[in-house]
Amino acid sequence: MGSVRDISLFLPSAVMLGGGLCSAELLEIEWKLRASQGLDELENLRKYLLSRTAIFKYKLRYGHGQYDGLRSAKAIETISAKIEACAARYRLHHVVLIQATPLLRLGGTETVFKEFRVKDTRGIDCDAMDAEHEAETDLLWIWLGEGIDPSDQETINESLRIAWCKSRALAHRWQEEGLLVQEEMRRTIETFEYKAREWEQRGTLAKEIRSHSIGGQVLLEDDSGFVQGRAAYTARQAAIRWKLRDYCNSTWSQMLSLLRSGVGDIGHWA
Repeated sequence: MGSVRDISLFLPSAVMLGGGLCSAELLEIEWKLRASQGLDELENLRKYLLSRTAIFKYKLRYGHGQYDGLRSAKAIETISAKIEACAARYRLHHVVLIQATPLLRLGGTETVFKEFRVKDTRGIDCDAMDAEHEAETDLLWIWLGEGIDPSDQETINESLRIAWCKSRALAHRWQEEGLLVQEEMRRTIETFEYKAREWEQRGTLAKEIRSHSIGGQVLLEDDSGFVQGRAAYTARQAAIRWKLRDYCNSTWSQMLSLLRSGVGDIGHWA
């Protein structure tokens, strides 16, 4: 059985590309939706490309040694993956927008939504971010839109701030997950302790000799065999719970030490 994500939605563009007939109204609605999503993807691309270029500049100027090199390489790899994902989504929107434009009799689509080639993901040249070399650098079409200035330091800083805020929010989310995991561990251990003591209390009651009667007539009289059997069963159940608690403590001790170490360590909840 396939995933839910693999189920086709049969959008108007899919019907059109498949050679079927589709309402112009529905196709126009999808065109507007994909146009706005395409512009969003271009904006995200510019932000990621600026962030990657800024990291390149920082690495060339301040990055020294293997540790700094590995950290910056990991950051560049992560941003590059996001750039490729944005480019793939933009290409999907671009195909539909270009093919639906003649049917809707819309003009100017090709000037705004151009074909995104592989070389367009190379980012902006570092020299284009410096005022003294700006005139010598050729910019790609994604940087030539209205209101876009890749040499503006405030634009670069805003892109970096957005990337930093997203990373910080993600770190806080995982920190909260760490707190929740610790609380789940604590409750699990306390549950095993509670159940073990409960069975021990039952074991104390099980050692008493009792008789079972209805209407004053004795149906079953306890003997030492019954008492020993009940006591053995309750002791076994209590021992199982104590062993489960000890196993959880020994298994989770390393995880708890990891959660409480490093930058942004998480203390155990009281």
